[in-house]
Amino acid sequence: MTHASSFPDLQLIFWAWVCFFLKELLKLYLMVSSFGRSTCSSHLLVQLKEPGPEVDLSPPEKPPKFTKAIESFEVAEGGQCFFRYRVTGKPLPDIQWLKGGFHIQPNEFCVIINHSDGSGFINMKNAKLEHSGVYTCKAFNQNGEDCCTAELLVVTHRTCEEDHRVVPLEVNAGSTARFECETEFAPNVSFKWFKDGHAIKASEKCRIISRFTASSLELLSPTQDDSGEYTCEASNQHGSDKCSASLTKPQKAVFYMNVTLEF
Repeated sequence: MTHASSFPDLQLIFWAWVCFFLKELLKLYLMVSSFGRSTCSSHLLVQLKEPGPEVDLSPPEKPPKFTKAIESFEVAEGGQCFFRYRVTGKPLPDIQWLKGGFHIQPNEFCVIINHSDGSGFINMKNAKLEHSGVYTCKAFNQNGEDCCTAELLVVTHRTCEEDHRVVPLEVNAGSTARFECETEFAPNVSFKWFKDGHAIKASEKCRIISRFTASSLELLSPTQDDSGEYTCEASNQHGSDKCSASLTKPQKAVFYMNVTLEF
């Protein structure tokens, strides 16, 4: 009885050891498999993170090129002028100003401004006659250069008395009388007409025509009431000047006027 009852116990012990062995073997397999996948992933990750050759995505270097060139300028003596420009290029070009073949240096009467966006200007104050001439704006960097030129014209400021010319005009009563006033070398001029100090407005009897540097006043069928002194006043940002003419006899009207008014 004792031997018969121990046989099943041995079988149980045997299969318990088999199960234990298989369980440990499975653990070992899973451990090895997990280590292999981890090593492979790490190796792949290292390969992906390895730096390759650097690629420069910045724009290529370029020589200077003016997108806005300086423009010629006319100014009255004592005024100021601006030459403005805009240029492209990489690296940002250096700017140099010249008059003729001489370099221009900034001072209290000459201001030079260069902005980081490629724009800039030169401002010359208290312009004099000797400042007239051809000016050059030169842009350059390590890749090349570009330039643009413009002319500055400085004109004298003269008054009516300095160019005083009186021209008599005979006009019969009932005819049309015409006054003319003209300026020379004076930009942006506006004109006003006066009779004995009072402003004249255009009407059916009085016609005023002003264009650029000249103005005219026409009196249709002048009478005794139209006698008096007629004045033309011309003005711009630099100042003003005036000249006059007189109507003295309506039967035989004689107009005295300064035909040229210069700033």
